[in-house]
Amino acid sequence: MTLLSRIPKRVYYVQPMLPFVSWQISLEKRYLSAFSHMSDNDPRTMEREKKKQEKKGHSEWNEELASQSEAAVKADQSADRPVKDLQEETKQRLRRKEKEDAEQESGT
Repeated sequence: MTLLSRIPKRVYYVQPMLPFVSWQISLEKRYLSAFSHMSDNDPRTMEREKKKQEKKGHSEWNEELASQSEAAVKADQSADRPVKDLQEETKQRLRRKEKEDAEQESGT
């Protein structure tokens, strides 16, 4: 005897299931260390960026040397600019960084 045969017929009426959206909230605590850097605390990256600044002779703000909280504050305080401009600036920075890395690898 199956389970459905034991249940009265009027009880197991099947309704079509409709898709629904479920919102989930994560209550997981996330801790940021005061010493976490954008370079993931990689000593080679940090040392390379410090040498770049020394080589230039002047120090300017460098995200690779900044902590995550410093980078967040810098982003919050920066002026609102169109996304297109930000995308172009990012492309230029990546190209410049690739070029510098290639020069450094060929020089060592």
